[in-house]
Amino acid sequence: MHSAALLAVGAATLAAALPTTPSPSNFKRQYPGTPTCTSSVSYTMDSQTPQLGAWTAVSGDTCTSSTVDSCSVGASNSISIGVSINVGAGLDIEEIFHVGTDITWTYTTTKTNTITQTCPQGGYVCGLIYQASLMDVKGSKVTTQQGSCLQSGQSSSEPYEFTAPVLISDKPEVRYAACISNQSPNTDAASVGIDMCPEGL
Repeated sequence: MHSAALLAVGAATLAAALPTTPSPSNFKRQYPGTPTCTSSVSYTMDSQTPQLGAWTAVSGDTCTSSTVDSCSVGASNSISIGVSINVGAGLDIEEIFHVGTDITWTYTTTKTNTITQTCPQGGYVCGLIYQASLMDVKGSKVTTQQGSCLQSGQSSSEPYEFTAPVLISDKPEVRYAACISNQSPNTDAASVGIDMCPEGL
């Protein structure tokens, strides 16, 4: 056989032995795509502990009593109470709310009208303060790896803690009181059984 014919036969044999590269039309069928790595988040609720918030001033509300007449403080005002996150980031408070079965707190910011309080006679300048009933909520945020993650099926846990307003009959539980302003000419709070206001009021 001539040398040219031998070369042609050898080339054909080599081509048949080599693997073929998928064409664009069948590439997707043979290589369906890159697997994805995803994660899911769930929550546990470990404890709910009632506590009282700090006395807080309702800004802008003051009245001045005379030596013979009292005055009223706090009419037609409102306050806003919301969730305060102490530990943890990126929490879904609404999702945590639905985890528990015995829930008396709310995850939404709630407003309520104030209650008028009496400032005693005696030349006092009074302000208004409130104290909210809160729930301290603790638990864990659990992240689980799924799909093609190197640690698929494994979970990691991090703690969370936040305080939220307590509801009584769908309204936040709040106590109100008059206080003696730091700007009052008469600051003898003890004799009338009223606390001094926080600084700045």
